[in-house]
Amino acid sequence: MRIWINNPFDPLPGEGGRELRYWLLARALVAAGHEVVWWSSDFHHMRKRKRSVERVYRSEGFEVRLVPTQPYASNVSVGRWFSHKRYALRWERMARLAVLAGEVAKPDMIVVSMPPLGLFEAASRLRDAWDSRIAVDIQDVWPETFYMILPQSIRHWGSRLFARCHEMAARAYREADMVTAVCQRYADLAKEVGGRGDKPRVFRLGCKLPELQPWDEYGSGRALRLCYVGSLGFSYDIRTMVRGVCKLAAEGLPITLDVAGGG
Repeated sequence: MRIWINNPFDPLPGEGGRELRYWLLARALVAAGHEVVWWSSDFHHMRKRKRSVERVYRSEGFEVRLVPTQPYASNVSVGRWFSHKRYALRWERMARLAVLAGEVAKPDMIVVSMPPLGLFEAASRLRDAWDSRIAVDIQDVWPETFYMILPQSIRHWGSRLFARCHEMAARAYREADMVTAVCQRYADLAKEVGGRGDKPRVFRLGCKLPELQPWDEYGSGRALRLCYVGSLGFSYDIRTMVRGVCKLAAEGLPITLDVAGGG
């Protein structure tokens, strides 16, 4: 099967970053015998600068293609919003031209992350033209995240002010051939608005880690120090993590937890 992935945020091969969701997905699909193209942005979302890798290159058996992207300074900003809108339109145009030129084959499946919001609309037009299928993978709740840019006094009007964006998200959940999400809450949200299928599937965020040292070798007399670095938003089950640490401490295990993040 020919599968396209479109996610403009995750680290790419050759950048020195950790293999995250879509890199691992591309690798797994190649291992299963599929032909994979990963479309991404030439702007590094995490480092807020242009990527240093080639615009088109191959790595680990799949192809990476970069879309020229307008930079933005903040993750929650109007600048990012317009950057994503242009990214989706440019990707659609580049995809059509690449297929027309014979550089890539028409995909059987297109996997698009959500956000960006506009990716599904672009992918749906390609689906109609090429008789492909679309899987929407919900990474974050948009446009709800953007309520934060509104003054507190009018934040309760967020659903009305972003009504068009809510319609875009709901349409993606309803019209995609498959919906997946990083957590159950996002999957439930898709189902509430009529998401395709009785139960959108949950595939939690993860990354490949080095082998942990066995506790017996580590030393039972030493304290175990844990550190959580990341978002403290409502979609992250921080409470369960804290409860687990407290339970281990109550059982006599010398353990500490440091938390760094915001949300």
